Amino acid sequence: MTETYIKIIKCAYELFATRGFDRTSLNSIAIEVGISKPSMYYYFTSKDHLLDVVFKIILDEIKLEKAYDLREVESDQIKETLIKTGQQHIRNQLEDPYYLGIMREFSSYSARKKQVENQFITIINDYRAGFEDLLHRCQEHGLIGSEVDLRTRSELLTSIMNGINMGLQLGVSLDYTAIWAQGVETCFATGQ
Repeated sequence: MTETYIKIIKCAYELFATRGFDRTSLNSIAIEVGISKPSMYYYFTSKDHLLDVVFKIILDEIKLEKAYDLREVESDQIKETLIKTGQQHIRNQLEDPYYLGIMREFSSYSARKKQVENQFITIINDYRAGFEDLLHRCQEHGLIGSEVDLRTRSELLTSIMNGINMGLQLGVSLDYTAIWAQGVETCFATGQ
């Protein structure tokens, strides 16, 4: 990746987040980056192509294995690490001045483009499956009772995560780090 390519991606991320996809042109990105619009076509065939690249980068960043890489964590530390990692993920979203805007745009875009919607659904399903695997690992080590329905608990964690993301995107003021911690605690509680 060249320096110009990286600048284009960064600028597109910021402009898509602040202006929206529909109100951001390749020309406006080119001007911000300091290149001509025809030069943009060397890197991207269209605005949709650029959008797809930005979207793929974001999806790669928010995948479960990247956001919550707990493979090397000892089983008895999974709950605490999951809480801390989730809380840090929430703080990172709040600290990035463009993240919530770009996610709002992608949510809106996914309603118009089935392929994008399917990618979001895949990410959500991967989170559910990943959470279930983590809970199963804990169950194998006796940290969660054998009577616990891991599928439902993993769906609960996924739903909490999605609710937090939606609340953040809408600007709803809640204590999301406490909500996440309580959700994880609930999923690790004994009983059904």
